Amino acid sequence: MKSVDSAMDDGNANTFCTNPIANSIFNLYSRRAEEEGIKTTFRVSVPEKIGIDHVDLTCVLGNALENALEGCLRVKEKGEKEIVVLAKFIDNRLRVQVENTCSTDIVFKGEMPVTQKEGGGTGTKSILYTAERYDGTAGFSVADGKFITQIVLNGN
Repeated sequence: MKSVDSAMDDGNANTFCTNPIANSIFNLYSRRAEEEGIKTTFRVSVPEKIGIDHVDLTCVLGNALENALEGCLRVKEKGEKEIVVLAKFIDNRLRVQVENTCSTDIVFKGEMPVTQKEGGGTGTKSILYTAERYDGTAGFSVADGKFITQIVLNGN
C-alpha cells in the first residue's frame, strides 16, 4: 500500500484508466518495469466505480504485477522481457489478464504455482482468496515461455 500511496503522491505520468487505484498501480509497475528494462503493454479499461473494495483491488492488481515483475527478473536467458496487462470492466465484472516472460522451471502443485521466493510467497494465494470473496475466479498457467494470470472479480 505504501508503494501505491507513493505513486499517487508522485503524480501519475500516464493515464491508463479512470479508476484512480488501478491507474496508480499500473503506473507504479510500469515505472518499475521500465527501470529494469522490461517492456510493458497495458490495454486496460477500468472505470472509476466498479464495486470492488480499494484494498482488494490493490491486493489483486499489486500481487499480479509484482509476481510478473519478479518472474521477468528471474529469467536468466538474454532476450526481451515483457509484461502484458489486459483489464476490462464489462457486465459488472473486472477481467484481468497479466502475462509475463518467465523461466522454464515453474512447478505447479495442482492448479497453483509453487513459490520460488525464499521464505515463501503469498501473492497467488491472496489473488485466489480475493477472487473467491467476489464470487469470481483466478487461474495460473504457463505457455510458450509466458506465465499467465487470469482473474475475474464480480463488482457489487
